[in-house]
Amino acid sequence: MGKSHSSNRGKAKPNKARVNEQIKAPELRLIDENGGQLGVVSNQEAKQKASDVGLDLVEVSPNSQPPVVKIMDYGKFLYTKKKQERKNRVKSKKNEVKGIRLGINTEEHDLLIKRKRAEKFLKKGSKVQLELILKGREKAHRSKGRETMEEFVRNLELQATYDQPIKSGPRGLMATIKLDQKNSPE
Repeated sequence: MGKSHSSNRGKAKPNKARVNEQIKAPELRLIDENGGQLGVVSNQEAKQKASDVGLDLVEVSPNSQPPVVKIMDYGKFLYTKKKQERKNRVKSKKNEVKGIRLGINTEEHDLLIKRKRAEKFLKKGSKVQLELILKGREKAHRSKGRETMEEFVRNLELQATYDQPIKSGPRGLMATIKLDQKNSPE
C-alpha cells in the first residue's frame, strides 16, 4: 500500500547543478577553470580533464545542445552563490518604507521624538513615509498641515529630499522622503 515514487536518478534538482558523475550527456561543451573555451569533447574526456586539475565538472547550461560544463571547485561555487544571495537579500531590505504619523497639533517634544526616529530610519537606508492625518475641522486647514510637514523635513539634522512630494489624500497629507545621496553621512 506504499506510494510509488518516480525515480529522480540522473535528473538535476531545481536550482542545483549536476556535478561529475551526475552528468550523463555523451558530448559536452567544455570551459576550463580560467573561462577558456575547450570546444565539444566527450563526457569521459571532460571528466578526465577535471580530475587532472583536481576540480569538479559542473553543468552550467543543461538545456543547450550540447550541454555546457565548466571545470571549477563546486564547493567554492556554492559558497559564492549563497553569499551573493545573502547580499541581494540585504540590499532588498534597504528599500523598506517606514511610516511616521504627524498631526497639525502635535507638540514640539513629540515632533522631536518623531524627527529622531525618522533620522534613524534614513541612516539605515530606508525611505520614510510621512502621513499627516486631518480630522474634522482640520480638513479646512490643509495649508497649515502642509507647513507642519515642510517644517518637519526642514528641521531634520540629515539632508533629506522628497522621493514623493507632499500630496493631498482623503485622510490628510502624505509625502515620502529619502536621504539626500549628495550629503549622506557614509
